[in-house]
Amino acid sequence: MSKTAFTAALVATLLAGTAFAQVKEPIFLGKAGPLDISVESLLDSDVYFAAVVEGDLVMPDVAEKWDNIGEVEDLILAPDGSVKGIVLEVGGFLAIGEKHIGLGMDSVRLVRDREDTEKIYVVVDRTLEQLKLAPEYEYDRVARTRDELFAPPKLVRDGYTTVNAQDVTVDKLVDAVVYGSKDETVGDLMDIVLNQGHPVKAVIDVGGFLGMGGKRIAVSFEELQLLRNDDGDLRIYIEATEDQLERRREYTF
Repeated sequence: MSKTAFTAALVATLLAGTAFAQVKEPIFLGKAGPLDISVESLLDSDVYFAAVVEGDLVMPDVAEKWDNIGEVEDLILAPDGSVKGIVLEVGGFLAIGEKHIGLGMDSVRLVRDREDTEKIYVVVDRTLEQLKLAPEYEYDRVARTRDELFAPPKLVRDGYTTVNAQDVTVDKLVDAVVYGSKDETVGDLMDIVLNQGHPVKAVIDVGGFLGMGGKRIAVSFEELQLLRNDDGDLRIYIEATEDQLERRREYTF
């Protein structure tokens, strides 16, 4: 079974709220249903605020008017396996000042695009200002976040100075080589994830050969060090090996 089919089957079970103890015989799901939603499609999804949402389908021009207030960082599961809520990553700039907020599912709507039903909008009934005033969601001592953050490098290279991502043009970032701390190539920066117009994550292509068989993962810009010289040459570093990057969860748009 493919990863997508597996995660879709998992979420179908979670949303149904079925407790494993109630299952007397194995139940195998062979194919994702047309309305199933996978965990993979929700994680890192943009989150929007809308006071009123009519129905479960929405036209793209309506969704474009919603306020983008953050992204889905994690799902919260109850002991019986049902989805209890979501963890939102809101606020901040370049991963500075970000805040994680836990919201119950009664405050969350999953709405499909009427023209592209594979596209899911995560909509909440709280504004960004309200969420910023909410208490920080804290994981207990057993729970873990999905990916451990890499400490940003603090490298020194002759003729180069550290710069912030907002001071670099997009054309210089996209397709740039990403280096490990020993100047070895660990991937290529393929795309940038924006939040309210600001770059917050870098999508890096790791592994593979000549663009084939690779894996795309996302890292926050706080995990990267950007060095630039007077001639405009940009070098991007991360304190991780290619193997470590490949162990990260694959990023999907």
